[in-house]
Amino acid sequence: MSKLHRGCLRVRGAFTLIELLVVIAIIAILIGLLLPAVQKVREAAARTKCQNNLKQIGLALHNYHDTNSQLPPGETALHAWAMFILPYLEQDNVYKGINQNWKGYWGAYSDVAGPKDTDPVKLRHYQSCISVIKTYLCPSSGHTERGNIYGKEFTTGAFYDDAGVLEYMAIAGSDRRGLVSSTLGTFYADSKTKLTDITDGTSNTMIVGESSGLARQQHFNVYGSTTDNVVTWDIGSQGGTPTTEWTWPCRTIAFPPKSPYFYSYTNNPTRDVGPSILNVIARSSLKSNHPGGVNIILGDGSVRMISESIDMETYRNLADRGDQNVVAPY
Repeated sequence: MSKLHRGCLRVRGAFTLIELLVVIAIIAILIGLLLPAVQKVREAAARTKCQNNLKQIGLALHNYHDTNSQLPPGETALHAWAMFILPYLEQDNVYKGINQNWKGYWGAYSDVAGPKDTDPVKLRHYQSCISVIKTYLCPSSGHTERGNIYGKEFTTGAFYDDAGVLEYMAIAGSDRRGLVSSTLGTFYADSKTKLTDITDGTSNTMIVGESSGLARQQHFNVYGSTTDNVVTWDIGSQGGTPTTEWTWPCRTIAFPPKSPYFYSYTNNPTRDVGPSILNVIARSSLKSNHPGGVNIILGDGSVRMISESIDMETYRNLADRGDQNVVAPY
């Protein structure tokens, strides 16, 4: 190569600091623009999955009704509504492992079985009762698949930390009659509701609602749960005889969706969260991490999202199966 040609060559150096900072800034801006879009897509997918879970639950309830000529009880002394529909959710193995004459979750820890039980029948009952049922979990909730339901057992000091969580609650009705747990809706202790008993119309009555994630002002405790909204799917009446005050897997509509409030045993006029007593959980609000509202199932099996700003009178009308009130648009 001639001297002339060599003199025309320019050797390109590395990026200058300014150029590097400009590239980093551009990348940061692009990431900032993309992240909300990605999160929005993820939430849309999670919301669709949640609604699909509810659709499957609605179909299972209708299939149970077709077989038994009534919907399952909200709760009995032994079991809860979500246990009775397991065969219709392709959970036959879990269902067959549960002894129908033994208590569900509570019995699995105290009355008949335990994690170290050597009796294979009792051990299977225990393992079945604490199973994780994916259909009962909302992907947006942020909660673990297993959670602490009750805290510390009074006599043995054992912690109940491994129960499969239920994030969809049956609707007991509204608080119009002032009971801690209503019987105006479709599911409550020892209920035997038929679809024909829903005289307001199945398309005007909600039968299951979402109770997942956390409402504002709530936080997970050291056990990874909260006092008022962590329930397992097979929890019967702890007292042995169902009453209108002991319905954990059912909800009384008393507060707006996503409200952090529930029934205060001290009747606090500010409606602050009350003390941790068994019978207040029945009034814990429906909640979700979905923007804007919570998903519900109507009596006809359809799935809707209701706004967190829904009018409370309309909300109560949706909860009660036979109040004869016209449900306003929501």
